[in-house]
This record gives sequence, structure tokens and C-alpha cells, in this order.
Amino acid sequence: MQPDQEEGIVSSCRKTYGFLSVPGRSRDVFFHMSALEDCIPEQLREGTAVTFRAATDASGKTVATGVRLAPVGTRVRLSALEPGPPLLGMVAKPAPAPPPGSNSGSAAKGILRFLDPASGNPDHLLYEHADVISPPNATGAAPSSGANASPTHASPAPLITGQLVWFQILTDTRAAQMAAEASARGAPPAKRMAYQAAVRVRPLAEAEAELAAAGPAVRQQAVVLELLQGVVQAKQAQGSGPSAGAPSTTATTPARS
Repeated sequence: MQPDQEEGIVSSCRKTYGFLSVPGRSRDVFFHMSALEDCIPEQLREGTAVTFRAATDASGKTVATGVRLAPVGTRVRLSALEPGPPLLGMVAKPAPAPPPGSNSGSAAKGILRFLDPASGNPDHLLYEHADVISPPNATGAAPSSGANASPTHASPAPLITGQLVWFQILTDTRAAQMAAEASARGAPPAKRMAYQAAVRVRPLAEAEAELAAAGPAVRQQAVVLELLQGVVQAKQAQGSGPSAGAPSTTATTPARS
């Protein structure tokens, strides 16, 4: 890919034009079929990966030119894991396991409380039960045996309130760019739950040993999270209601790609 080229995926395609979803761009990019190079319209469908060059039309809008099929095997990611080691969090509201056969897009969300790595302030992120990692047979399922036995795929047990976990942050690059643009226009800063989610959530198997191995800074985070949880439980006991324990889970989590 040339330095002036970008990658995207076809989000919609019509007879004479289409739109591309592009990492880091908050809006889909328009392209006309006359901008295709080394490919024909019949080769494009929703989800097709392409490369293109961004240009500005007479009205000042960004359009795609030099649209080509991306090399075979190219995967354009509209979301990305934040770099760095897993973060320590605590379950503020468990995500229930979805009913069998349900649509993962409508799965109920849980909430993790953690300390922001940059500021040290408490924050929250949503997670889904499908993003919980557990060891094989963690639910107590008997291991398969015999040469023809099928492997066991045990569903992870739901987490519980106050449980310590490791997790990573998944950022929706398009939603993050949209939030940045809105902030630049003077809008209130968007909550990170609008463009980030907790994924690869793994309960601490041996909490004391894992925290000790992670170092004193992480152990201190655990103490702070436990104190915050105690404050929340005290408020709930005084009749402050469930809203004291965790924020709303109506925010949209980043799309997986």
C-alpha cells in the first residue's frame, strides 16, 4: 500500500456509487464506480476490503479515488485493542449469560470498575458475558475421554459483583474519532463507554499470588477498588438504590471486527 493510500471496507454498494467504512474516520467515505481501478463493480459487495486515496470534491466533501481491491488476506479493523498489558478491574455489575440461541448483538451488558491508567481516577466500561475468558472445564463439566470423544466447550461461569478481573480495552476507532470531533466543536466530552469496551475479561484464579506478581502498584489498585466497592455497598444499604452501584448500561459497545 502506498503512503497516500488508506484501507476501508465497503459498507454499502449501489449501481453507480457506494460508501466505505474507514478506520479513524467518523463518517463513511463516498466513491463513484468511475473511481474503480483494476476491479469492476460486480466484485464489490458489503464487507469487501479495498484501498483508496482520499480527495476532496467541489463541495468540500471527502471522496475516495483510485479504489482497488485490497490484497488477499487483508483484514480492515474498525476497532483495535489498546496497547499494553491487561488492566485490573472489579465487577460492578455482572453480565448474565445469554439464553441459548440468542443474538449476541442484543446481549445484556455488565460493568467493570477500574482506575484510569492515565489519571488514576475511577472509571467504568461495559462488557459482555461472551468476552469472559475461563479455563477449560471451569464450569465443572466432565472432561471428554476416548479417541472419538468431542472436545468440551464449557461456557464461562458468570462473574459476581466485587470479583477482581484482568481485562483489555477495545476501542471503536470511528466512534472515538466522532467523539473527538464533537469535543473539538465544543460538545461535552463523551464518556469512554461510548467508544470503548472491556474484552478478554479473565477472573483472577489466585488473586493474592497474581497481584503479588503484578507488583505493588497493581496491588494498590486492588485495595482502592475494594474500598470503592465497600462505599457503593454502604450507599446501597442506606437505600440509595441500584444507581449508586454502577452507571447505566445503555451505552453502545464498540463493534467487533
